Parts: sequence; structure tokens; C-alpha cells
Amino acid sequence: MLQKVQNLLLQLAEIFTTPLLFVGDTYISLTLLLKLCFYLITVLIFGRIFKNLLKKVFLVKLGIDEANREAISTIFSYGMSTLGVIVILQTQGFNVSSLAVLAGGLGVGIGLGFQNITKNFISGLNVLIERPIKIGDFIELDNNLGFVEEIGLRSTRIRTLQGSHIIIPNGILIEGKIHNLSYDSFKGRIELDIFVSDDSDPVLVTETILMSAYMEPVVLREPPPKVLFLGFQNQAFKFQLWVWVKEIYNQPVYMSSLRFIIYNNLHQQGILIPWDHINIYLNNTQESTQLESSQNTVLHGLVNYPSIPSKPLSARDLLLQVIYFENFTDVELRKLIEVGYRKRLRPLKILFREGDPGDTFYIILSGSVEVFTEK
Repeated sequence: MLQKVQNLLLQLAEIFTTPLLFVGDTYISLTLLLKLCFYLITVLIFGRIFKNLLKKVFLVKLGIDEANREAISTIFSYGMSTLGVIVILQTQGFNVSSLAVLAGGLGVGIGLGFQNITKNFISGLNVLIERPIKIGDFIELDNNLGFVEEIGLRSTRIRTLQGSHIIIPNGILIEGKIHNLSYDSFKGRIELDIFVSDDSDPVLVTETILMSAYMEPVVLREPPPKVLFLGFQNQAFKFQLWVWVKEIYNQPVYMSSLRFIIYNNLHQQGILIPWDHINIYLNNTQESTQLESSQNTVLHGLVNYPSIPSKPLSARDLLLQVIYFENFTDVELRKLIEVGYRKRLRPLKILFREGDPGDTFYIILSGSVEVFTEK
């Protein structure tokens, strides 16, 4: 029985030590393959640990920003892993110089078979070194908006505003068109289209839209909001509001808030928002009479709706009451309204103090102010 066990062990040892192939002067056995797999897995594990320590501990203490930490830790971890593989091969008796020749021959075949992987790998190095995007950037790619969470050598992970993740091969990042909305900062411009009835006063519309923009706290004062009169479309005037905000990734929320404010202020001023409608002409007299009767019924029902509240005084009307501006044309008043904004002050509110720096002037449209000299 003991003899059979010994024979079995000898056969197993022979299987594990029998040369399977030769690489240069080194023969490769099953034992060597298992050892190499173990060492390579160990190198990969230590490479990942080294990357996390470098990114989350050492580089943080050096005060390096998150984007640079990701690039530096990735490059160093791959470099250390490559060095570890070379050391393992040398300690196992492989001639690295002879392997280089073999790798060169295999590289041609592998390169042809794995062109996309090779392209993505090289593109990943370009992304990490040239940094067209970095960790934390807010980008737009193929109508998808999201934050860059991780940049690897093969692919990049994007977290969308809906909370899902998109894995993008690095080759697409290099070859495609990416809109980086936060290359220098998250500050960006929001453009909002507004349509009003074609019988509206353009100056009053401009004033109302600008006032609405300044009522939204997230809108920056510099650059100031701007209103453009884009033209006429389907019996309506088309305006566009430009505002700058600090966090462009919250654009849908900001646009919704602005629409609510603009709608409310337009309604108070009696400015109508046009709707698509179709005119139908009937030749039959009886049908026309019935249609007219139904229209009168509808109009009669509309009369019962609450009337629009009295319009607040516009800045244009108040400016015309000032002697200096009483002869201004609508165009001149519009330019004046565009460069400023209307502000309501509480009692005892201090406008400015003597000696304060500033490049603005105030026009008192209603009420009164007092001037105090500090001693």
C-alpha cells in the first residue's frame, strides 16, 4: 500500500516537473506556471494597495488635488506592477533580454488581434498625462451629462445626473468630441427662451425678465444677466435670457425656478404668453352660427375668471418721472434698464458707507433717502 502511494506521488511530481515548453534557456513546467500565477496575482494585489495608499494617504498629505492624485497614483501603480513582473521573471530564471525579442514578435500579432484594447490603453495614458478631463469634471458626451468618477488605463467611469454609471472606452474620449463644462470651474451660462405675445411692449418685457433673473438667488451679478430680442416667430416675440451660475450641473433646477419667477412676473404685468392655435373657416352658415354660439359660451365663461391684478409700476414708468430721463426714448430706456437692476430696500437699510469702493450709482425711483456724515 505504501509503495502505491509513493508511486502515485512520484507520478504527480513528474507531471508537475515535466517541461511543457522552452523559452530561451528556461523550461516551463506546470509547477513554474502555478508559481508565476501566484506571484502575478500577488503583484496585482500589492499594486492596487499601493495605488490606494498613494492616492488616499501620501498624496493627500502633500496637498495634491484629487484629479492629480488619480493620475499620479495610476501611473505609479502600473509602473510598480510592471517592475514587479520583471523581477519575478528574472528570479525564476527567465532571460529578460530574450523575452524582449519574443515579446516583440508576439506584440505584432497581439496588436493586430487586440487593436481596440491597445488603442484604449494608449488613450488612457494620454488622458492621464495630457488631462483633457480629470476626476470631478462635469462633462457632456453624446447628450449624456455626468461627473468623471474614475479614469483607468482602459476606460473611464462617468456618473450621470440620474445616478447611473457609464463606462466609456478611453479611445472614444481621445477621438470623440467632449464638452467639458467644468474645465476651469463649474461656473456656466444658462440660456432660457421666452415667448410673449406680439402685442407686448419689448421694453417692459426686457425689464420684467431681467427683474426675474435678479430675483433668483443663484444667478451671479457678474457677469450680469442679459436679455436678447431674437425676433418674431408664429405671432410672438422671442426673447432669450442669459444668466451665469456657479454650479452649471444644477441647470435643470435653476431653469425651472427661473421659469416660475418669469411666468409670475409676466402675469402681473399683463404680458401674455402665446399658445399655438388653428383658425378654422366654415362656409356653411348654420355651422358658422353654431360655432359662433359655442365661442360666445366659451368667452362668457372666461369672463367669470378672476381678472389680472393691477400691474406694478415698471422701472420705465418710474424713470420717466425723473427729470433727467423724461425725454429718453424706449431704446435709450431699454439700454439703461439692461445695465442695472431694480432693488427694493427695507427701512433703515444702508446703501453704502463713505469711502466704500464701488463702480455703481443709484437712482431713487420712489421713497426718500437720508445722508449721514460719520465723524
